[in-house]
Amino acid sequence: MLNFGKNFSLSASELSLFLLSLAIITWTVAIYYSKLDIGNYGIISGLNPLYFVSITILTISFFYTIKKNIGNTKLLILHTTFLVIFISLIPVLFEGTPRFYGNFHSSTNIDYILQYGHSNNTVIPYQSWPGIFYFGTIFSFINDVDTVNIILMVSMIFFYINILVNYLIFSTFLDKRAVWAGLLLSNVLFFGSPVYFVPGVLGTLMITLAIITFLRFEVVNSRASFATWIMFLIFSGTAVVSHFLSSVSLAMALLFFAILTLIFGLVKNRYQKNEENKTTFNLSKIEKWGVTLNFIIKFGLVMVMIVAFQVYVAGSYSMNNIMNSINSIFNFGLLITQTAQMGFAGSQSHTQAVLIRIISASILISLAGIGFIYGFFTKKERKLKDLLVPTWIVSNSSMALLTSYSGEIVSRTFSLSFNLFNTLAAKLINHKYLSIVFLAVLIIAPPLSIINAYGNEAVDYVAPTEIAGADFLFNHLSSGVGYPYGNEGSYVKGLTERTLLIKYSQNLYYYKLDANLTSWNDVFPSNLRGVFKNYYVIISDRDIQSYNFIYVPVDVDLLKSIKSVRSYSKIYDNKEYNIYYLESL
Repeated sequence: MLNFGKNFSLSASELSLFLLSLAIITWTVAIYYSKLDIGNYGIISGLNPLYFVSITILTISFFYTIKKNIGNTKLLILHTTFLVIFISLIPVLFEGTPRFYGNFHSSTNIDYILQYGHSNNTVIPYQSWPGIFYFGTIFSFINDVDTVNIILMVSMIFFYINILVNYLIFSTFLDKRAVWAGLLLSNVLFFGSPVYFVPGVLGTLMITLAIITFLRFEVVNSRASFATWIMFLIFSGTAVVSHFLSSVSLAMALLFFAILTLIFGLVKNRYQKNEENKTTFNLSKIEKWGVTLNFIIKFGLVMVMIVAFQVYVAGSYSMNNIMNSINSIFNFGLLITQTAQMGFAGSQSHTQAVLIRIISASILISLAGIGFIYGFFTKKERKLKDLLVPTWIVSNSSMALLTSYSGEIVSRTFSLSFNLFNTLAAKLINHKYLSIVFLAVLIIAPPLSIINAYGNEAVDYVAPTEIAGADFLFNHLSSGVGYPYGNEGSYVKGLTERTLLIKYSQNLYYYKLDANLTSWNDVFPSNLRGVFKNYYVIISDRDIQSYNFIYVPVDVDLLKSIKSVRSYSKIYDNKEYNIYYLESL
């Protein structure tokens, strides 16, 4: 109880509720005075300082509630709900369109299924793993929502799905106080990628549910049943048809767990025999051969599903990925080079945003390391449960050695283990002094998180003008109505993919503009002239901004000098997005 005098005092619950209310009011004022202003560190430059004051108040209130009032579950749920709202509503409130142009790749696939009634991995190879595309198609059909709004809405839904998944993970390995500390940390130190509407998100979600279903009910609590087997198979199957890397990750995790339980069982059996008179260890059913056999059976089932799907459904596209992965095994030099190029070979602004992510990830991994040491080495008895999360992290990390996804695989492996790092770090809440370190990280986390999630906004933001322009291009090239140029073999030039991923057109041939072109004669390679009947060039202000952010400066004057070239005619202009047609060469 906080006492302010004889006539006024606050209990722990009342103080938490007061701070929560203050945070909500402050956040509301901050949002009113904030705007969409994209700078070198993304959208953070447009947020009113009160925004961070509100999150800090809410974070302290959440931490205080966990420490002093852990029994008030309703109050803890309120804090979690508003914490997610504070961060996740940014795209909706300020952008109004889905962020991250890769999301629009998914909408392209959804549009194809809506148009033709089925997926087709021959036309679009990425549809070899159609899980999330069918999910979006069903969502669109049932709710009568267009694809652009689907990827805006579903991303929001994933925020809350992640809370439920995190709760399952945390409650499997942690006590109640640490469970809520994990939920606090995972929503304050935030990276953004888990909510994109892309195949990897659904795949990661499914493998997480598959693994935690097995660990929670069969390994940790020994409550295996027919229902848990069915759940495991459903989650595993969905992962396999949703994402190639996720299905491989699931197989690797089960293999690592099987090896762990085998080794752990052998060590404890030997220790029990040698120290029979000195120990009271009782090997449970979970720590004997039965659990290893279960792992082997499940690993076998998953491998059968993966192999069958890759060979008979995904086909050659999958086989090429597998062969590239095998060829790149243990190529550390290539992995380091590609990772450095993706993170630091671009503009200074992009490099700074990447450095913030690296610092944030390092902080989380350090907290997780301290949490593991605190949790493992302070126990008198070592249990299989204590090693499951570290083993899971190691299995995820092994993916970086077995695949050929360039430097992107490093961020993919971190994303796979993000919730697991939070699991280990949350243990610090139970230590008197380490909890202070935990709180310090929570307080500095919000500004880092905004940069982590929205620092790439120069690229990730897709303006309404781009969507309108891309829709016009799609409709024009598909129908040719009102234009004499027809729709066969249309050739389009633009700086990045972001301008053309809104819709799917089978007749669209897309190539990137050379940012260093010296004249418009360089726009179309001579060997392609005469091959295509139609030539289009896209000039988008947002496109230029994104290219400047990640790659190299663009000669904007040269790009816009197209207006004075007689051989081009402007067919579309919405002030920020222009489409030009090149007459026959």
